[in-house]
Amino acid sequence: MVTPNGDSQARAEGDRQDPDIGRFLLKENIPLPKADVLKSPIVEDENPARVVAAWIVKLSKASGDGDSFADLFWEYGVWRDRVVFTFDHRTFIGRDRIRSAAKDLLPRAKATGFTVITPLPKLNNMPGGLNYIQASMSFETTIASATAVVNLVKTTEGYKAWTMVTMIEGLLDYPELPGPRGGQTEAESWQEKRDEELAFEERDPDVLIIGCGQCGLLLAARLEALGVSYLVVEREERIGDIWRNRYAMLNLHNPSWADQMPYLNYPSRWPTYTPAVKYGNWLELYAETLDLKYWTGCQVTSCKQVSLTNEWTVEVNRCQGKDGRKTLKAKHVVMATGFAGRPKMPKFPGMDSFEGEIRHSTQHHSAKGCEGKKMLVVGTGASGLDIALEATRRGLDVTILQRSPTYVMSLTNGVAKYYSKMKPGPDTLPIEVLDRLRIATPLVASLEMSRAQAKATADEDKDLLVCLSALMAVHTTKGGGFYFDQGAGEAIINGSIKVRQGSISRFNCDNVVFSQDGDESGSEKFDLVVMATGYHGQIDTTRRIMGEKISGKLRSMMGIDEEGESSGNCRQVEVPNLWYIYGGIVVARLDTKMLALRLKALLEGIAPKAYLRSFD
Repeated sequence: MVTPNGDSQARAEGDRQDPDIGRFLLKENIPLPKADVLKSPIVEDENPARVVAAWIVKLSKASGDGDSFADLFWEYGVWRDRVVFTFDHRTFIGRDRIRSAAKDLLPRAKATGFTVITPLPKLNNMPGGLNYIQASMSFETTIASATAVVNLVKTTEGYKAWTMVTMIEGLLDYPELPGPRGGQTEAESWQEKRDEELAFEERDPDVLIIGCGQCGLLLAARLEALGVSYLVVEREERIGDIWRNRYAMLNLHNPSWADQMPYLNYPSRWPTYTPAVKYGNWLELYAETLDLKYWTGCQVTSCKQVSLTNEWTVEVNRCQGKDGRKTLKAKHVVMATGFAGRPKMPKFPGMDSFEGEIRHSTQHHSAKGCEGKKMLVVGTGASGLDIALEATRRGLDVTILQRSPTYVMSLTNGVAKYYSKMKPGPDTLPIEVLDRLRIATPLVASLEMSRAQAKATADEDKDLLVCLSALMAVHTTKGGGFYFDQGAGEAIINGSIKVRQGSISRFNCDNVVFSQDGDESGSEKFDLVVMATGYHGQIDTTRRIMGEKISGKLRSMMGIDEEGESSGNCRQVEVPNLWYIYGGIVVARLDTKMLALRLKALLEGIAPKAYLRSFD
């Protein structure tokens, strides 16, 4: 959950802001269908399979009629669609919006063949009297194979859908291609053919992906399987350098069994929490093993859109000399550069006269060689606390400066338990099924449920959190950071890492002068100051590559929209044929699949128009 393209302290400077979660929930104010609300609790001996079978019969009859379809939902029900009906990511909250959307969408999709699939229907009893039956099903539309996950609650009118999530799984006429079989039986050797494919001498890719991190590679792998012409360009000299060049003690914060990658999984003896350098090496191996098409050491110098066709002309430089320049034409451009851009380095009076060293966290590889020095780390997100912990272990005198609240959760009680269903075992479901279930409850419903889980986790982390609360404001805010504790929490408690709250007012020759609530609050001598102050937003990266004409049309890529969906991730944005993708592997595994299928449908000319109707 730590990515090199976005420190948890990042602020998207200059990005247009979308509704935050708090305003979203206040606007919708959707109750949970608990027993005291429904007045008709599910009895313990109810047969989930029988309930679901009866509901699917009604669904099959209603699949072409908006009114009948909407009547299958609870009054405050939610229908979330991922590409299959809307060719977008949409969430319709409440029966009236579901009815309006269904009247528009069902006739063109012509969904048929609803069939129960694994996992079988199950009754879930949640804390606080929330009981629902969850079921998964498959179906088809005119162009796609699809699945749905429905959560049924018992109302006074019978069983109704509390939530239903529909998602695309494949294109009927364009299935994934099998990998090559057999040896080198053609006139060209494997290496000759590989070199020719990578050269793009007399052809252009249909899809150009900018950025060769996990999102760019996973999307490339999906497009490769669908037979789409694509190329990934990466400015670093090697795939994985973006991870190798981070601070030395960085580990991924997701367990490896949750970070499985499509088509090629980690070896069984892989560590639970992957060191960043090892992960960078794995990404490079992944690209080579799957024969993905990529150029490294490749700087995008210009990216312009042809107004008549909405296609792209992209100039790249594969080396510093003139011979490395090449012009590519692509129908679609995907920005896979991460959810943040350039490092954000704050400016304070007196920095130029400071006799110590000031560096951004991206320039800090290790505290090795700095033993005995005094270090100030500005920022208490994941990077800041990891850097502070490593420095403490190497014998530095470390202080961290907390500027805003930080959400703290342990790896053991928080992250590992969150992904516990993905941990290998005799009863573990396939990762594709688990990915489907992960998004089975729309945001408007899952946030309320998550509060109970967060409280349970906080109770298990009670000793850690109680001690930290005296020094740090530990709660989630839109502007705050996060930290999955790998030891810094204990180091703060025992005093190995000291904490200051507030901000920097100015620098003297060898001192840092602090301020709090607008007034100076003391000074202290430091030899090294590390600014773990985040990054500029994605639009900053777009601006540098595509110019203000393109970037000026875009809203923020971060945050959520009025329906609780991601504002820009894998969504149709304000510029045609321009796409963004970001996030860790758990998110990207499913998002890249849906984006790849969407791109394939567009390229083959079978895609319906994205459903953009607003219900505000």
